Amino acid sequence: YLFLPISKSSYDSVLTIVEYVVQYFYRAQNDYGRRNYIDHYREYKKEVNDLFEREFVGYRFIDNEITPISDNVEVDAISESLDIKFEGCKSHIKKALHFLSDRNTPDYKNSIKESISAVESICKIITKSDNATLGKALNNLADNGIQMHEALRRAFSTLYGYTSDEGGIRHSEGLFESNVTFEEAKFMLVSCCTFVNYLIAEYGKINEKQRN
Repeated sequence: YLFLPISKSSYDSVLTIVEYVVQYFYRAQNDYGRRNYIDHYREYKKEVNDLFEREFVGYRFIDNEITPISDNVEVDAISESLDIKFEGCKSHIKKALHFLSDRNTPDYKNSIKESISAVESICKIITKSDNATLGKALNNLADNGIQMHEALRRAFSTLYGYTSDEGGIRHSEGLFESNVTFEEAKFMLVSCCTFVNYLIAEYGKINEKQRN
């Protein structure tokens, strides 16, 4: 179908072609040492996103994925979390984004699982507790200098409970069927990315004080 004229191709086929070009530039500048391709990579993504915005297309490039998210605040929150130095946390966010953005077989359940795992990952780093669950790590943030409002801590503790319920988001489903929607998965991805960005900013303040 990729050989059909663009004007006669399906919506998904056109997006696939556009996505392929960005991924080609990305691979060229990373895998083949063609450093001049980084400018093409960035410019092409920006031009496509500008076009999407002008034409009211409900997609944006985030990382190398054409994602069904178009709100600039949400896009910025996810993009910021993909620019962090903590590779484990970033890997979870990339996976969550990929599961959400797959136009053929989106996996909202695993997107949510990866989103909350990103929060768990950064909490473990801050609390220096590799084996702690997210619930326990959230409770230990204050002991490690993160003074957040109790209502905020409880809110994410509740979200963690949501991902661990009988719907089977974080565990095998057993006798229960998971009916996770796109809206739920997007909400969790954006919320978790925002919380990750907040925690990293607070963690940075603590490290700065310790250095001084």
